Amino acid sequence: MKYRFEILDIFRGLFAFIVVLYHLKTVFPNSISLNNEFISNGYMFVDFFFVLSGFVIAYNYESKISNYIEFKQFMVKRLFRVYPLHLVMLMIALMYVVFRIIIGFHFKPDAIKLYTVETFFTNLFLLNSIKFPNTNDLSWNYPSWSISAEVISYMVFAAFTLTIKKLNLSYLRTIVWLLVLGISIYWIHSLSNNYFIFLTYNNGFIRGLIGFFSGVICQQVFQKLTGKINGNFLITFTILEVTAILLIIYFVTSGNLFKSFGLIYDFVFLLSILIFSFEKGLLSEKIKKIRLLKEIGKFSYSIYMTHALIIIFASIVLKKIINKNYILDTIIECCLLLVIYYTSKWTYKNIELRFYNISHKPKIKN
Repeated sequence: MKYRFEILDIFRGLFAFIVVLYHLKTVFPNSISLNNEFISNGYMFVDFFFVLSGFVIAYNYESKISNYIEFKQFMVKRLFRVYPLHLVMLMIALMYVVFRIIIGFHFKPDAIKLYTVETFFTNLFLLNSIKFPNTNDLSWNYPSWSISAEVISYMVFAAFTLTIKKLNLSYLRTIVWLLVLGISIYWIHSLSNNYFIFLTYNNGFIRGLIGFFSGVICQQVFQKLTGKINGNFLITFTILEVTAILLIIYFVTSGNLFKSFGLIYDFVFLLSILIFSFEKGLLSEKIKKIRLLKEIGKFSYSIYMTHALIIIFASIVLKKIINKNYILDTIIECCLLLVIYYTSKWTYKNIELRFYNISHKPKIKN
């Protein structure tokens, strides 16, 4: 029987909101509520998304890609899952840039370099996590670099899974995943001569591969342990869950100490996902009962993809009143979070679900 991993969905939603707060801080640099090390290092939770994605994809699809038709079906389903909302947000970003040009609301010299024909097409084809000439930063709807990294990870995973099945090497699959992870780690080390993994437009797809295949290996461990962990382990798993949360808080808050060895974050996230995947502790039990958190988990992809442009538009409209008064700033921050939540709820229902249902319609055989 397949698990739903409700608690992991909830964490994905919560951490998506932490990424939102991280980006909000650039607009409200003097905000007391945002001005702390945990929020300042909030971008690290993107690696949690990569690890979780590898875990869930491997859990659901590792046994379902055994021929070229299934390979194609897998890629189509994944693209239908992530691409429609990405395309919508890219088109909104394009309209925003064109509108600014038409009304003569000029960009700063550094900013205009982000909105070029080149970067538009790298975004359009989800190549924006690969380093291209004349690309010096994130562009258009900038969180989408990680979706590029995700799609590349999907392709690598599916290609290796298919190869393993074709060559009857299933008994070696864990070794294959460790090799892919090892090559990715070596690759990132060769670029920077250390283990700094926090790349984005500049080959962030390697960062994605490291996180994704850490998640695949996490899933292998989970499968091995599932049959062995039966019965009531409430106290043990409650201690493990609390420890996992404390580790995440400590390492993210202490980001400046560990950035040059960023691989430790993938390990911490891997360990946390493994612990919470069993959903046997008191934290899991209590958190899963909170309906709002379930909703946030459900809308996590929309939250992640819509928030950047909402923040950009809000900063332009409200630029004359923000950063003047702490109370007013706090009210605006809360209002923006509500706007992001309800916008995400709408895009989830009208874009994500619509295309998800299309990709999962059963095919009628003649």
